[in-house]
Amino acid sequence: MDVVLPIGRVQVIRDKYGELLSIEEIADLYKFPSVEAVKKAHSRGKLAVSLYKVPGRPGLFAKADEVARSIDELVPCPAGGDM
Repeated sequence: MDVVLPIGRVQVIRDKYGELLSIEEIADLYKFPSVEAVKKAHSRGKLAVSLYKVPGRPGLFAKADEVARSIDELVPCPAGGDM
């Protein structure tokens, strides 16, 4: 099922980062301690978004709309629940 995104959130992300976010920007946005932590989460299948290689450009990238969707799909953690 496709989630309808609030245009505002996608636009804010696009305005700040563009259509593609670098792995450094992903680390910053999701509050990872380092790029290596993002790579580790990605390799374990625990990153909230997919990462893509762009032909002719080094590094990995995430799509702005997928980042916005992942933020909208966050599940609240109950008080006293596992983190």
